[in-house]
Amino acid sequence: MSKLTKLLIGAGLGVFCLCGLLIAVGGYYMLSYQKGSALFSEGRDAMDERDYATAIVKFGAALKRHLPQQYRAYAFSDLAVSEEFEGLCERAINDYTESLRLDPAYAFAYSCRGRLYRESGETDKALTDFSEAIRLDPNAHQAFYGRGLIDMERKDFDQAIEDLSESVRTDPSAAYAYANRGLAYAYRKEFDRALANYDAALQLRPRDARTLVDRAYVRMETQEQTRAIEDLTAAIRIDPKLEAAYRVRASAYTRTGDYGKAVADFQRALELNATDSTVLNDLAWLKATCPQAEIRDAKQAITDSTAACKMSNWQNASLIDTLAAAYAEAGDFDSALNYQDQAIRSMKGNEERLSEMEERKKLYESHRPYRQPKPN
Repeated sequence: MSKLTKLLIGAGLGVFCLCGLLIAVGGYYMLSYQKGSALFSEGRDAMDERDYATAIVKFGAALKRHLPQQYRAYAFSDLAVSEEFEGLCERAINDYTESLRLDPAYAFAYSCRGRLYRESGETDKALTDFSEAIRLDPNAHQAFYGRGLIDMERKDFDQAIEDLSESVRTDPSAAYAYANRGLAYAYRKEFDRALANYDAALQLRPRDARTLVDRAYVRMETQEQTRAIEDLTAAIRIDPKLEAAYRVRASAYTRTGDYGKAVADFQRALELNATDSTVLNDLAWLKATCPQAEIRDAKQAITDSTAACKMSNWQNASLIDTLAAAYAEAGDFDSALNYQDQAIRSMKGNEERLSEMEERKKLYESHRPYRQPKPN
C-alpha cells in the first residue's frame, strides 16, 4: 500500500470519527434538550395540580439540562413561584433575579420579585421592581396593585388611588384592588366613593369578612349604625374568630345604646386577642363612663385601663385619659386628676381631644365622674 493511499485512508477514518463524534455530541444535546423540555413540562403540570414540592424538583432537574435561554428564564420564574408557595421566599427572590438576568424584559418576574421585596419590608426595592414591570407592561395588574399598597403604607392616598385605579382597569375582577381603593377613599373621608368601592369588592367576593368590617367602619362614620351592625354580624358568621369584627361591632352597639351587647363583644374580642390595648381601653372606658349604671364597674375599669397603659409604655394620652375616668368613677379624684394632668401633657396635635380632656378635668376637680352622653 502506497504512502498516499495510507494518508487518504487515515484522513477518511479521521473524518469518519469526527462525524461520529459530532453525531454523538449532537445526539447528546438533542436528548438533553428533549429531556429538559420534558422536565419543564412536568414541572408546569405539577404547578397546575398545586403540587409545588414536585414542581420544584422538576424545574430544578430541567435547569440542569439544556434549555433555550428563554425557556431557562421561564423555568427559573416558575421555580420561584413554586418556592413561594412552599414558603421559600429568599430562594424565590434569587431565582426571580436569575430569570431577569436571562430575560431583562420579563415584566412578570419583576412584579413577583417586587411583591416579595414588599412583604420582606424592602419597599424601595419593591417600588423599583413594580415601576420597571409597569414600564415594560402598562397592563401589569399585580405591579400596579403592589405599588398601590406601598402608597397606602406611606399614607400617600392620592397616589394609592391612582395606582389602584390602574389595577382595577387592568383587571376588573380584582376584588382586593377595589377594597384597598375604598380604604384610601375612606382615609380621605370621601365616604360615598369608599362605599362604592367596598360594594364592588363584595360583589366579586361576597364572603370577604375583612371588607365587610371596613365597610362597617364607613357606615358608622355616615351614621348608619344599623347597617354597620348588619355588616359586622355577617363578617362574624363568615369568620367567627375575626377579632376586629367584634371590636367594631361593640363600638357600633355603644353608639346605639346596646351597652350589654357592646360589653359582650369587647369581651369576645379580648378572648381572641388578650393583648389588644385598644379593646382593653374601649371596654374600660365603657365600664367607667357608661350612662347605664349596671354596666359601670370602676374596679374592672381600673384593671383593664392600667393594663392598656402598660402595653403602650404610658405613651398614649387617650389610654391615660381612660384611666383617669376609671379612678373618677371609683371616687378617687386625686388619682383621677393626677392621671388627667398626665394625659393632657401627653396629648399632642389634637385640639378637640385636648379640649375634651380639660373639660373632664373640671368635672374631677368638682368631684364628679364623667358620663358618656346617651345616644339620640
